[in-house]
Amino acid sequence: MDNLDGIGKEKMSSHSKDISQEVAKYKRPTYRKSPLSGFLNLDRMVFFTDGVMAIAITILVFGMTIPEGLSEIDLGKHLGDMGHVVFSFLIGFFVIALYWIKHLSHFTYVKRCDYKLVWFNFLFLLSVCFIPFTSNLYGDYPFNSIAGVIYACSLAAVGTTSTLVWVYATTNHRLIDKEMHEIAIRHVTMRSMVGPLLFIISIPFGIFISWYIANALWVSVPLLNYLFGYYLRHRHNVAIDDEDEKID
Repeated sequence: MDNLDGIGKEKMSSHSKDISQEVAKYKRPTYRKSPLSGFLNLDRMVFFTDGVMAIAITILVFGMTIPEGLSEIDLGKHLGDMGHVVFSFLIGFFVIALYWIKHLSHFTYVKRCDYKLVWFNFLFLLSVCFIPFTSNLYGDYPFNSIAGVIYACSLAAVGTTSTLVWVYATTNHRLIDKEMHEIAIRHVTMRSMVGPLLFIISIPFGIFISWYIANALWVSVPLLNYLFGYYLRHRHNVAIDDEDEKID
C-alpha cells in the first residue's frame, strides 16, 4: 500500500509540474524598464496636434454657405449681408493660427512627453475643436449677447488651455531643456495669457456697452500680444523672439 501511495504521489507531482509549465507559457512576459520609462513619444503627440488643428481651421469655412438659385441682385445682397459671417470666420481662423504658432514655439523647448502632458494637450485640442461651432454661431447671430459670450469664452479657453500645457511642461523644468532661463519661461507664460484676458474682458463691454467694442478687442489680440512682448523684452533686457530663451 505504501508503495502504491508513493507512486500515486509521484504521478500527481509530475502532473502538477506539467500543468505549471503549461500555465507558465501564458504568463505575461516581463520587460526591462528603459532609461526613459514613463515618457512617451513626443513627435506623435505633436503630429496629432498639427492634424487636429489643420482640420479645425479648415472646417471653419463650412459656416459660409450660399443658398442656391439666387438671382444676381439677391446674390449681391446676400454677399453684402455676410460681413458678420466673414468676420467671425477670420477671428476663429487667426485665433487657431496664433495658438498653433505658440504651440509650435513652445514645443521647440519641450524635450520630453508624459501622460499628463498628453491629457493637458487633449484639453487644449478640445477647446480648438469647439471654435468652428462657436464661430458659426456668432456668425449666424451677430451682436447677440448669448452667442457673443459663448464665442468669447471659447476663444479664451483656447489660450487658457494652451497656457496650462506650457505651465505644466515648464514647472521645475519638468519636461523642458534645463538650460532655459526662468525669466524667459515667465515671459512666455505672461504673454500666453494676454489673449484669454482680453477675450474675457470683452464680455462685459459687449453685454453692457456694444459688441463692436468687444469685436475691436478681439481684433487687437495679436497686436497687444506683440506690444506686451516688446515691453517685457526691454524691461528685463531679455532677448526673446517670441519665446526665445536667450538671456543677455
